[in-house]
Amino acid sequence: MQIDTDKAYEDIQQDLLEYSKYLYEEENERRDRLNNAVKVYIGFLTFVLGIGVFKLISQKELILLLKNDTYPILSIIGAIFFGMSIISFFISFLFTILVLKMWPFERLSDPRINMEKSIFMDHKNDFVSSMISDYVVACNINHAINNEKSQLLARGLVLLIAGLILLAMSLFITKGIVLIHGGIK
Repeated sequence: MQIDTDKAYEDIQQDLLEYSKYLYEEENERRDRLNNAVKVYIGFLTFVLGIGVFKLISQKELILLLKNDTYPILSIIGAIFFGMSIISFFISFLFTILVLKMWPFERLSDPRINMEKSIFMDHKNDFVSSMISDYVVACNINHAINNEKSQLLARGLVLLIAGLILLAMSLFITKGIVLIHGGIK
């Protein structure tokens, strides 16, 4: 029984080509998922900054916090927590926005160049090998870019959670000082 090595090689190349296409498309879908996650993050950050931060603690409460003579250390801690929460939210927003910047996503080689290269190739397998290498290079570059984007989103999420915790602690301290003083007058 004779094994047709050319046919076996072609089958392997076709499998490699299909797998490379699959990986390339997976990275494109991953990029889309990351970009969609950014929309959720921005919406939540906008809500937290717009409503949460500036409506939960009124100006009068903030002034009382800063001018509190009864518990000056507590006032300083509350003001620092509030300031740090605002900074955390803005840095989280910055990290999230950086995910949307124009990244140098790798595309496959120009079809005209492929056509010109194919003229000088002796065998179909050479052309398929060239296509596989295009997919592999593009996939590796796009994978690295998507990893960087996901790290930015992860950092943004950590800062968002830290900001929420700091805001809650600041709110607790501020409302406590307001209650100690018998409310806002």
